[in-house]
Amino acid sequence: MATPHVSAVAAWLISLFPNCEANQIRNAMINSSQEPPRAADGWDKLYGHGIIDAGAAYSLLSSANCVGAGGLSSSEVGKTQSQMAQGGAYQRDIGCTVDAHCYIGSDPNFGTRYCTDTKICAVKVPSPSPPCVGTDVKVTVEFKTDAYPSESSWRISQTCGSGFSKSSDGFTETNTVNIDNYCTSDGAFLFTITDSYGDGLFDPGYYKVYIDDVEMISEGPPINFANTYTKSFGSCTTPPPTTPAPVTSQ
Repeated sequence: MATPHVSAVAAWLISLFPNCEANQIRNAMINSSQEPPRAADGWDKLYGHGIIDAGAAYSLLSSANCVGAGGLSSSEVGKTQSQMAQGGAYQRDIGCTVDAHCYIGSDPNFGTRYCTDTKICAVKVPSPSPPCVGTDVKVTVEFKTDAYPSESSWRISQTCGSGFSKSSDGFTETNTVNIDNYCTSDGAFLFTITDSYGDGLFDPGYYKVYIDDVEMISEGPPINFANTYTKSFGSCTTPPPTTPAPVTSQ
């Protein structure tokens, strides 16, 4: 639905239910929305969370009250309204740490919440990291997917040096940190992210690239680009010229 339509319904509901907080009104509209024509459940790029239904939202608030229709108020969970009412693709993620705080009603599954605590976030087991030998360096790519993992891929390659080049495997898990380690000679590198849909990497997606555990480049969340994002780092090293030994005249 377009913003003016949604805003008008929200203003109408606020006037009828003045005791409900703004985030509860918003959540009630989401919970009573009509399913749009889309391929899968969940937030959709074209239709958001659904088609707003003013009558259904009014009925839900009338029968279930503010808490039953829209979740606990910000004061009851000790959170500010900005934490309780995130916008964009994560508008159903209201910052809860306990499911009961997110929604009280017939449906216990109040949207998909993404993790912000690195101690409990989903992290895939890193690829084995054998010790690098000789003058080789360890290259580590840390990449967190967004809600559309299959759209994203990355590639890291050397622009000078050994010809090193590695690419990501196909991502399937949402909002998950993926860590890959490699060994190669030091030099200049080019890191490329490709998004097949052409809308970049959404929050909470990000990347970091390390050389011998020292961060070299990073960005996000989010990373704003269309189909392709590139960033280079490092330098090409040229061996010093060999100076012939001086000739001593007899």
